[in-house]
Amino acid sequence: MLLVAGLSFALAQPSPPANPTLGSILEQHHVPASGLSAQELEGRIASWAISRNDEPLLLAWYDDDGSGMLHEPLHVARYTGKSGLQRADIRGSTDKFSLTGFTIATPRMCFGSALDVGETSDRILIGTHVTPSASCTLVLRSDLSLQAVLSGWVLGAMGTDLVVHEGEVHFASSHEGRLGVFNVARNEWVEVYPIAVDSARAAFADRIKDHMPAEEWCRENNVSCDASAFEVDISNVVADKSEHGFSFDALFSAYPFGSKTRDAVPDEKHSYACRPDGSSWKCALVR
Repeated sequence: MLLVAGLSFALAQPSPPANPTLGSILEQHHVPASGLSAQELEGRIASWAISRNDEPLLLAWYDDDGSGMLHEPLHVARYTGKSGLQRADIRGSTDKFSLTGFTIATPRMCFGSALDVGETSDRILIGTHVTPSASCTLVLRSDLSLQAVLSGWVLGAMGTDLVVHEGEVHFASSHEGRLGVFNVARNEWVEVYPIAVDSARAAFADRIKDHMPAEEWCRENNVSCDASAFEVDISNVVADKSEHGFSFDALFSAYPFGSKTRDAVPDEKHSYACRPDGSSWKCALVR
């Protein structure tokens, strides 16, 4: 009786709601479906993202083929009352995926769930999921043609410059936040953080050295016994458009080296400011 009751209870669980159709999303946001077939409008979509603003309205989605998997292409639509509905399909390439910089095509690893879509610096940005510590940002021109794919997620914009948090290896023993700047006009990438000379980072590593765990502990926990390989979490990125620069905070933590080391070396937060330096960028410790 208990087995039957348990089985009956399991069968009575509600099934998850079906994904919406493309037509229902467009109708909900008052977008005319001109140029789209009845088959497209009635098709269900999966792992989709829509912009927060009404105009331009941006939508990125995959077809729901019932398999529970995501398959290219990634569909993109842009709508304004003036230009109407534009559509494009983004397909993959054989480019290798890197956690630094950008490519001019879409690595197949970047076809994860659409996390967000928006428009800034006269470009459409689509964030997709790779791992909990890595994502891709697809940069499209206003005509929906693909310009570049960034390895990471955009944190701010100053004119044609995008501040990007680079992706990280999710299962690494430590995560060291890194920042780059991508210029959409010149299609150029510049690494800006960590900086070459940083008194705060050097001092924090010196404090860790005095409380470093034994080599055996490092081997058992798959941790590098390198005091400079501590955790760095980047936050509070603020773009200053008037100065064409940005600032951010970096939280240093001895977390990778175990609780004893972290108790002896408390977390520290430091602030940095970054400004253009010719065709490059220069960041400096503020406090």
